[in-house]
Amino acid sequence: MRSLSHLRIAPLLNGLFAILLLIVLALLAQNLFAAFAKQREAAVVVETATTLRHVFNALQASRVERSTLRLALTDEAAASDKRLGEIADQRAKSRPAIEAILAACAQIDCGDDVLQKLEDGNRKTEAVRTESDTAIKAALDQRPAGLGDDWQSSVTGVIETLETISAKLGARIRLVDPFIGEQVALKDLGYVIRAAAGLDRNIVVDAIKAGGYTPDSLAKALLQRGQIDGAWPLVQDMAARPGAPEAVVKAVAAAKEIYFDGILPRRAEIDKALAAGQPSPIARDDWQSQTSAAVDAIKAIGGTIQRINEITTAIAAAVEEQNATTTEIARNVQQAAAATDSLNEGIREVSQSAAQAGTAGDQVFEAAKELARNADQLKREIEGFLTRVNAA
Repeated sequence: MRSLSHLRIAPLLNGLFAILLLIVLALLAQNLFAAFAKQREAAVVVETATTLRHVFNALQASRVERSTLRLALTDEAAASDKRLGEIADQRAKSRPAIEAILAACAQIDCGDDVLQKLEDGNRKTEAVRTESDTAIKAALDQRPAGLGDDWQSSVTGVIETLETISAKLGARIRLVDPFIGEQVALKDLGYVIRAAAGLDRNIVVDAIKAGGYTPDSLAKALLQRGQIDGAWPLVQDMAARPGAPEAVVKAVAAAKEIYFDGILPRRAEIDKALAAGQPSPIARDDWQSQTSAAVDAIKAIGGTIQRINEITTAIAAAVEEQNATTTEIARNVQQAAAATDSLNEGIREVSQSAAQAGTAGDQVFEAAKELARNADQLKREIEGFLTRVNAA
């Protein structure tokens, strides 16, 4: 009986509660890791969508500057203040966009070696810009020979790198939602058409100035026109599908009216006249001006999709995911703290109960011993009394 008084259940219960605590913490840790993974995934989507917007802005500004500065470099006269202002406006858009892209691609995967290519290409383009800025303020015969070709080559290299980044990031955005995927594909096709239309415009401008196409320039023009002819039916098909955003449908319809129904018939007139050895029915500067508006209409397709997808849908969904996962993380942390406090309190209460049970056991044992001593004493006194009675 003495041995029972030293039996303690507190250490056993403490051990059981410690095991339960470890199990609960392991489950909470698993939830926390999953929540952090979701948050990181959402953050990548936000970074990707934001970088795509910078790429879009850089592409549009670079393409416009490419044709505008090239025209200034091939003009007989010095560039006008208006043209200098147009070039400065496009650079004010492309430069900060490219800087943002360089910073973003240092943090996220934009494709193999594209960061270095963009840095090198941008550095080369800036050097040609500096030389060109001086050259276009002078007459054509005072400009360095081949500067127009150097500009065309350097800025086209930057544009092609930006297109590579756009394709890489666009593929990542496609994983977010099937609708976004289709719209990104439509935007990419719009890029193809806009780029080809811009290059074809430059080739026609040169042909008007020269009085005809060379075999090389005609081959380049046919290449660009083939890309347009191949991509445009796909754009029309995707814009005609049920559920296509109304803004996109309107942008495609405007591009058709302005470029395909308006500009291409005029280009055919120019080609016919030049092939016959006749002057172009449209002056060089007029063609540049007319096609700029048409190319802007094609650019509006991508711009509309950019606003719909990257800004509203992808970013909003990703931010919502971030908020949800952040809330989940906070809730899990609170649950872990509450569970730990509850278990600690339970352990304290059981320990106290066990200690009280042990104290009560000691008290009962001591009372039993006292009762036994009293019984022995009473027995001895009764036996003594009986002995004295018998002796009397």
